[in-house]
Amino acid sequence: MERQFGTSQVFVWTFGSTLGLIASFAALEAIQPGATRDLVSLGAVEGLVYGLTAFLVWQLYAAKRGVVEFLGIRRTHPLFPVVALALGVSLQAPADTLQFVVEWSVGPPSEADVLARAGMMRAETPLLAAMMMFSVACLVPLVEEALFRGAFFAGLKSQLTSAGAATLTGVCFVACHLEPRVWLPLSSVALVLSLLRVVSGSVIPGFALHCSFNAVSLALVVLGVIPVDRRLNLPWQTAFAGWLVSGALVYAVLRLGAAVEAEQARAEDDVR
Repeated sequence: MERQFGTSQVFVWTFGSTLGLIASFAALEAIQPGATRDLVSLGAVEGLVYGLTAFLVWQLYAAKRGVVEFLGIRRTHPLFPVVALALGVSLQAPADTLQFVVEWSVGPPSEADVLARAGMMRAETPLLAAMMMFSVACLVPLVEEALFRGAFFAGLKSQLTSAGAATLTGVCFVACHLEPRVWLPLSSVALVLSLLRVVSGSVIPGFALHCSFNAVSLALVVLGVIPVDRRLNLPWQTAFAGWLVSGALVYAVLRLGAAVEAEQARAEDDVR
């Protein structure tokens, strides 16, 4: 009898993978003190933990389906990744605005948090900068999308509607980031990632957005455009333009959803 993957399972697996990630970070720090202040090492550990979690969910709940099909790695309308890459840039404005709301409500981050983040973002050589960019803007988005919009979404689709599965996976994605200060700005990104997954029928556009968003965020700090302890602090005109562009791109996503390629991709989500 095939196991069912429902609401309780997704929360248990989210909690378990997060606990495994914390334990792995602790083990890494015990073996190599200071390693948890290295974005490359942190990305590698997350890749192992989340990659293993996605594999286990597939094996336990849908081993009869191919792993590529199960994770939603499929063709959709070719413009989806293009629009998603642009969204990764434009969403910096909504995220920055919501981060302002957080800091206005609870105050700026502590000095210890700023120092820890500064240490992680330090790129002393071009090679290290390239490795950091690969870890943050490629590896981490890959495993997070494979787990949340891939394995978890596909598992929930057997019990829920696409909207329900997208909502739950978005909540789990935000909650697994253990710093509550990032939950509100991250929710704006999670909302668009979930929308892309539902409308496109594929995990690929969400991966493109995730890569773009992380790459821009990291590059702005590493290149010294913004200090590590500050938001973008965009002028209100620029922030407003960013919101407008993001809204226009979301509208483009919805329009692309009517394309035949997107309809075919969504139909594959319904295959058991």
